[in-house]
Amino acid sequence: MHALKGIVVFMGLIIVTLMILIVYGMIQKAKNPDFSFFSGNNTVKEQSVTAAETRDVLLDLPRNSKIEGTDMADGKMAMRVDTDGKNGADTIIVIDVTSGEVLSRVGIKP
Repeated sequence: MHALKGIVVFMGLIIVTLMILIVYGMIQKAKNPDFSFFSGNNTVKEQSVTAAETRDVLLDLPRNSKIEGTDMADGKMAMRVDTDGKNGADTIIVIDVTSGEVLSRVGIKP
């Protein structure tokens, strides 16, 4: 019976301590929005790109072509291209961003 009382008192102390920490954290966060109990570095590091890592990609497109839009996912970029500059996108070109290689060209019939 004494062990059970000890466990209950111990758990009560933990609850009171955690409640005090929560209130303290709320007060500190109200004063300083950047406050954090844990100083873990969750920021994204800016990656520098050297000249050796850059790649030039030259697409063989007709002179009056227009890029209507781009989408990125999983290291690939899809470009919607209007090759004649008149009636909207009629080709989708998929490029691997890391290598600069053109993976596929998809023609769209109007």
